[in-house]
Amino acid sequence: QEREKQEKEEAFRKKLQQRGELLRQNQEQIEAKRALLAKMDVEEEELVKKMLEKFAADECEEMEKQLCAIKAKEQYVEEASLQRKEKENIFKQEKMREKMETQKAAEIDEYKQAVIAAARRALLEKH
Repeated sequence: QEREKQEKEEAFRKKLQQRGELLRQNQEQIEAKRALLAKMDVEEEELVKKMLEKFAADECEEMEKQLCAIKAKEQYVEEASLQRKEKENIFKQEKMREKMETQKAAEIDEYKQAVIAAARRALLEKH
């Protein structure tokens, strides 16, 4: 009976370790993906910025100043929208990470409570 109890506790510990490892690996993947996306966004923004600057320069030479101002405002709104979407995605990823951390903490707390309860039972059985 004691051995079975120890085996259950060991299985539970292993399960927690596996979950912890999965959470760690998941976090690493999220961070790697976030870094890759950030790098890709920077490169894309640089390319888009260069292209838009060239097009805007050519356009401004051929068009009135007012048309140029309208184009710049539209570009600003589009970039602001893209940045907002990017922030929302990062926020969602962060919320998911927090949820996973909270879940892991709850599992650890549950394990601690189980160990404490088992220890109490063992003490009560001795006396």
